[in-house]
Amino acid sequence: MIADKTRTYELRSDAAAYPLHGHRWGRNYRSDHVLALSVAGSPEAIRLLRAFFGRERNGLRLVNATPTEFVTLKLTDGETYSFRTHPIVDGWVHAVVTIDDPAFLPTGSERELLDALQSRRFTTPILARWVPWIYSRLSDNCIFQPCIAYGCNPLYLAATTAQIDTIVQDGLRTQAIRID
Repeated sequence: MIADKTRTYELRSDAAAYPLHGHRWGRNYRSDHVLALSVAGSPEAIRLLRAFFGRERNGLRLVNATPTEFVTLKLTDGETYSFRTHPIVDGWVHAVVTIDDPAFLPTGSERELLDALQSRRFTTPILARWVPWIYSRLSDNCIFQPCIAYGCNPLYLAATTAQIDTIVQDGLRTQAIRID
């Protein structure tokens, strides 16, 4: 449920992720800090949800020039969220909200790991074909941090460039990964 001053609206969630209490991940995430949320509801309910994440107060408008909307919302604590909507059955709208943090992998996929490793956060050159091997080394070394989640399997990449450098150097030295 989500409510404004006059009405309460139903929201149905099929997935959510929050930081595990006590894990800071190099940032000051609290255990009530939303990392990802997938919900469905009426257009009004989704507008209120967007207002919550965008800290908008008046003049709420959900503009859909195309069937899908993508906006980035900046919270007062400096974090930004990606907010995507798509119309579904019976006038309801599906919304997916994810924190804009390249180290947060909403589905924990190898593709998301590659995107994270090729972000500005890391300086280690990475080839896409190395990612499965790097993924297994990160898992073996407990460099992924857990999340509290349902309906999804997110991971948080709590690695430094030095750790990624070491993993890649070890892979090249042992020929587990190759440049050619």
